[in-house]
Amino acid sequence: MKHKRTYSEELKREAIALWKSSGKSLVQIAKELGISDNTLYGWKKSIEQHGEDAFPGSGHQTPLEEENRCLRRENEILRQERAILKKACAIFSPTRGAISLCRAAAGDVSHQTPVHCDAGHRK
Repeated sequence: MKHKRTYSEELKREAIALWKSSGKSLVQIAKELGISDNTLYGWKKSIEQHGEDAFPGSGHQTPLEEENRCLRRENEILRQERAILKKACAIFSPTRGAISLCRAAAGDVSHQTPVHCDAGHRK
């Protein structure tokens, strides 16, 4: 099994700077540095797309990826809270026939009138 080589951010940036300043082809620079031309092309593409945020390092994320991760986590927490509210509404709802505000408590504002928890229909 091949061992995946890791390269420092500094090496990646210097390799791309060398390619840009030397006038040589990307393939020639890759051969001189002893790396795959596909690897060097990937570094070039990453710098073009992310600029200073390119190569965040192992276990690190770009600011956009980090924000996305945080928003997904927050969304999951809100879904769990909503599920808890739905269950609590069903447990604590008044007896059959009484009006309850289950859907509003669970975040469903599509109904303007109160709803029976047990029936699920408009009253």
